[in-house]
Amino acid sequence: MLVLVPTPVGNLEDITLRALRVLKEADVVACEDTRTTGTLFAHYGIETPRLSFHVHNEHGRVAGLVERMEAGETVALVSDAGTPGISDPGFLLVRAASEAGVRVEALPGPTAFVPALVASGRPTDRFVFEGFLPHKKGRQTRLNALADEARTMVLYESPHRVVKLLRQLAEVLGGDRPAAVGRELTKLHEEVRRGTLDDLAPPPEPILLAEMDAPGIATAVEQSVAATVSRPGVHVVHFWAPWCGNSRAEFESGWYEVVEEREDVSFSFVTMWNDGDPAADRLARFGIPEADHVRVYGQPSGPWSRDIDERRQSFLGLPVTWTPTTWIFNRGGELAYAFNFGEVSPDMLRQALDNAAKSWDHD
Repeated sequence: MLVLVPTPVGNLEDITLRALRVLKEADVVACEDTRTTGTLFAHYGIETPRLSFHVHNEHGRVAGLVERMEAGETVALVSDAGTPGISDPGFLLVRAASEAGVRVEALPGPTAFVPALVASGRPTDRFVFEGFLPHKKGRQTRLNALADEARTMVLYESPHRVVKLLRQLAEVLGGDRPAAVGRELTKLHEEVRRGTLDDLAPPPEPILLAEMDAPGIATAVEQSVAATVSRPGVHVVHFWAPWCGNSRAEFESGWYEVVEEREDVSFSFVTMWNDGDPAADRLARFGIPEADHVRVYGQPSGPWSRDIDERRQSFLGLPVTWTPTTWIFNRGGELAYAFNFGEVSPDMLRQALDNAAKSWDHD
């Protein structure tokens, strides 16, 4: 038999007596992360053997688990939080067990989107659950498909990408669309914010500068960068301006795809323009969402060569040149890496992001 067992989404008290009994009586518990489930087991004194079952190995695990159930064993399936199969592994195993004639039971219990929905203040008589949108391929198509959706929409997003999602939704649905965002649900610091999409994630205001010299413009860019890295998680900032030239090598190298594939990484594309906004074409060409764009406008004056030479020695405390430049900040907001493009390959960038994520873990 296969039993799908919902587990708490945050508060360990949010589990049913029936779920605890099933977890204790099962022959094995298939877990999204055995360490996360181990915390729950330790709290309730459960000693049932655990087996990892997650998105990276579920295809290889299904056949073996079905064989065990056909032999008479009971397998309990849990995710890290909430009901397995809802934006978590579970569908493949349920389908295979059903096709093999194995009995499948799904227990009622915690599911993250239900408390978020009922506390949102949005209509609950009709709603559509979209889960996580694709990170890249197909994302805009999915967003466009929601443009005419009148029902309440429920979406999941990681905390590092939620501002970006809200801004993208505002572009498609309109900034005046009522919405709500829930975080830390069922925990001590639970919070639900309500308002329009523009209220919840105001569009970034351009930094408008009067005529000023190169050091002044550089200072404004530094301030823009400081604002973008105030978000949680690893943050990548890429600076580009007209004097950087028109080379597309940094984009063609695939570095933006490397950044986008990471759940724990957010991104800002900082541009400095004095006339018009040619950045829009550049962003569209390389698929960078407007939500990731921070504009700095200014009109340079003065002897550029001398000013730039003086300023570049102390840009964000690091020696850089006025070419496309990238900074990687760790999860503590500390500058971990700075480099000019042409210096790193996509593999080197992946390693830098890994190191930036780890460099704050020990604190």
